[in-house]
Amino acid sequence: MKRILFLGSHVRSADCLQHLVQRRDATIIGVVLNRNDSADYDSRRIRAIAERSDIAVLGLDEAASLEYELGISILFDRKIPAAMVDHPRDGIVNLHLGPLPSLRGVNSIYHAIVRARPNNEWMFGITLHYMDHGLDTGPIIDKFALPIRPDDTAMELYLRATSAIPDLFARNLDRLISTQGKVAAEEQVGPSNYFGRKDIALEVDLTASPDAVYDAIRALTFPGKPRPFALIGTRKVYLALSDQ
Repeated sequence: MKRILFLGSHVRSADCLQHLVQRRDATIIGVVLNRNDSADYDSRRIRAIAERSDIAVLGLDEAASLEYELGISILFDRKIPAAMVDHPRDGIVNLHLGPLPSLRGVNSIYHAIVRARPNNEWMFGITLHYMDHGLDTGPIIDKFALPIRPDDTAMELYLRATSAIPDLFARNLDRLISTQGKVAAEEQVGPSNYFGRKDIALEVDLTASPDAVYDAIRALTFPGKPRPFALIGTRKVYLALSDQ
């Protein structure tokens, strides 16, 4: 019986946890929630699944002292300390929203859209990989690719990408649980880019080309998130797409 620590409270994290609790060959020793809570990072469903299955909801510090063989992180929003990464025998598996190594870090949807046209990079993806001491730098277990459409908004690409997470997780779950040690994984190759939380431009440069302006607005069109704007004189003017 493999002991597993589960991290994440996105709505798709809950889908994956639901897969996991149905297994008879694994026991979940605890769940650690995301720091942030919003429409897509909603702890209520995760808490409900944990309560029904008699699983403890833990803080990250509490979880670090437990004994378990495998960690599973699904859209978790905190960096795992190096000592904790090294602790479980079978490693910690992470689901990253973005193709690796080209879009490491955060806000991958934004960067995918604004980079697609100038770099002719019209593919996005999600990546299942092992954690190491870097940020999104560990070996890749599996991935799923999907196209970036020329008229995708951030919300549209995000919804299509996150909807594929449960299937990617489910198709790898058998071997993650049945294998003693780590499953086969490939080292990351190719151009690597890391983006931090400040690497996002809410202000749109209206002197740029029409395509660049359009892409910048699309990349920031996500209900509930900060909106794109332009400065016209001393006025901040918010920008939105329209079919008219």
